[in-house]
Amino acid sequence: MRVIHPAERSAQPLPAFILGVEHPRGIACVRSLAQRGIPVVSVDFRLSSSAAPYTSRYIGKRAVIDPSTANAVESLEALAGKSGGVLIPTNDEYLLFVARNHERLSRTFSIGCPDWNQLEPAMDRMRSTAIAERAGLLTARTFDPKDAVGLEETLEKLDFATCRYVLKLELWDDTVADTRLGRKTTYGGADRDKLRSRVLEIAERTGAFPIIQELVPGETDMSLGVTLVVDHSGEIRVAYCVRRLKLQTYSEVSDFRHPYDLGGNVFCESVHDPDAMDQAIRFVRAIGWYGTITVEFRRDMRDGSLRFVKIDPRVIRSTTLSRVLGMDVPSAVYDVALDQMKPASDTLEYPSGVCWIWLDNYFESLWRNRRYTSVRRELFGLVRRFPDVRAFAYWSWRDPLPFFTQVALRLTFARRWLQPKRFTELTGLKVGASPPSVRAFLRRQSQ
Repeated sequence: MRVIHPAERSAQPLPAFILGVEHPRGIACVRSLAQRGIPVVSVDFRLSSSAAPYTSRYIGKRAVIDPSTANAVESLEALAGKSGGVLIPTNDEYLLFVARNHERLSRTFSIGCPDWNQLEPAMDRMRSTAIAERAGLLTARTFDPKDAVGLEETLEKLDFATCRYVLKLELWDDTVADTRLGRKTTYGGADRDKLRSRVLEIAERTGAFPIIQELVPGETDMSLGVTLVVDHSGEIRVAYCVRRLKLQTYSEVSDFRHPYDLGGNVFCESVHDPDAMDQAIRFVRAIGWYGTITVEFRRDMRDGSLRFVKIDPRVIRSTTLSRVLGMDVPSAVYDVALDQMKPASDTLEYPSGVCWIWLDNYFESLWRNRRYTSVRRELFGLVRRFPDVRAFAYWSWRDPLPFFTQVALRLTFARRWLQPKRFTELTGLKVGASPPSVRAFLRRQSQ
């Protein structure tokens, strides 16, 4: 951890370098820290990320730094200069980049995430599952076939009559399991032949056999996530639990139906679940974590047991909810990085039934599944709960333009064209440079 000189503490707050603003979790960090009076620097490398940094009133300095390039560390150091700052990676690419270069980056920055020695066990799906089991948590059955022989042995153990399965690739790999949606997770299929075919396709394309995990049976609202922020001494500084109310679609294969069994969170509410909270804290203690982490569980409808599913070792998409609950995660991560947390209170209280929603994703997911569910009933349910919605993915009265820009992208073909592109591919920018203004970019493309 970078040592902060006393003179720095009394001066202007150190800037927060938000690495990745292409997602609601990124803009949540930007707004939370900027509203606290902390200068915000946005760093990104995808053109599709431009909605937030181009239009948010809270963005200060901006830069393009692709973490996969050889000079990414030098570019980030040059951007900070002698003043340094606090690094907060919000996506997997930047999280891996910071963790793997933790020692060098810590000479210039205070860092709000662990180094690679701590992060690797958390991001390895099999190792994190083993850690959960050693901590006494029940887990979803998980298999790791290494080759075609191991796959056939695994298939003999699967029960397709009563269970369904998903396929997952490791988080640190650049490849994806679902090429259409760019996801690490995809549905495995309803029988052995379909699952075998999908596993072999992924293995041939990526060079790695995916992990096979049993879907814990239950409705969407049986999925729970416990978000924690832990300081360097292991003390819990932030702790709250949410329950998913709706999911966006992960896959659209013919045998995948609503209600969704897996998918990104688009609608959730705060709840108190002492069992989930206790198990999440036990996992964090077992892995020796610091920074922020979300431990995800699913309650098994067969016996009511709570089963560990996975972890997210960074800020999550519903992070704006944390500020409304009085559990401001970005602010806590910033303070943990600087080791300047105030003494923890005796209780970590927050209200139940407070909702967060990603509106444009919710309606898109509902539209895609209109043949499998009653749109009228879904909309009635949303209207009934809307008074409880206090946090949104992109919308903010104080900062509305990111929401409108995001909706405009979603409603045009530009979204599909922009998503896989990088600033450097389309603009010829050098790594470390500031992205062009919207007007300058359009002028360049028309030439």
